[in-house]
Amino acid sequence: MSDYLVRGMTEDGEFRFAAVRSTVLANEARRRHETKSGATKILGETMSASVLVGAHLENGERMSLQFSCNGPVRGVMADATAGTAGTHVRGFIANPQVYAELDEAPGGPPPFGTDGTLVGIQSAPGKVLYQGTVSLVAGDVARDVERYLMESAQTQSVMALGSALGPDRAMAHASGILLQALPGGDDAKFAEYQRVLGDSGLRARITAEPTPEEAIETLMNAVTHESPYRILTKVDVVFRCDCSREKVADVIRMLGREEIGKIISEQGRAEVTCRFCNERYVLDKAELGVILHTLGTVEN
Repeated sequence: MSDYLVRGMTEDGEFRFAAVRSTVLANEARRRHETKSGATKILGETMSASVLVGAHLENGERMSLQFSCNGPVRGVMADATAGTAGTHVRGFIANPQVYAELDEAPGGPPPFGTDGTLVGIQSAPGKVLYQGTVSLVAGDVARDVERYLMESAQTQSVMALGSALGPDRAMAHASGILLQALPGGDDAKFAEYQRVLGDSGLRARITAEPTPEEAIETLMNAVTHESPYRILTKVDVVFRCDCSREKVADVIRMLGREEIGKIISEQGRAEVTCRFCNERYVLDKAELGVILHTLGTVEN
């Protein structure tokens, strides 16, 4: 089944929500970055979170989440870009060799360590619309993104992310849900949503639902107050990077004539690997020569 996002709001106009199924997304990232079980889980959850936080972006806008820490993960980043054909997501983890803690094999130090930051950046082509930073306190993707939204973006938010590894250590199921208070949202109602998603059993049940629609229905049925709602949109979610040979050539061009000439004489080619999608680009001597010629034309 393909991944997708649904978003909507409660009929009282007090809350908006988004839910995503991201299993294919997490496994594509696993394939590209050759992640071990723990890294697969953390990278998958970060990508899911970027989709949820960016659920209401305008076409062409991007939401980036950047974790930096002193734990084994070291750093993880994901961004989601809204488009007319769906949401495009990409991400990377600094250390793909992080294993998940299992009942029969307890893990080592906390993946995020004891110190770190989360930077959230909302941008449009050519400009930053908003940027905020918070310290990591939970060591958990959902809890720290939730805190970022509450403290930096000043939006009452509650998030739940779910992931389950299969026997082959691939992602068997990945999902997430985010609920946010709109201006005038009732504090008591919001506290009830927090209670439900804060309960480990209810949270596991909600995030284990096979579809985003069912996850939302389970959440709304679990709160004590009546909570009718409307799903407004459904959007496809796919792993896609915007790197290209042309962009790689632009990066090499920035090195200047002397450095490019040195690469040609010493190596005969240039190799560049995109950190987001692990795509490898090799520009041979002829291609580098074309770049040099272009630089010469510009300078003359």
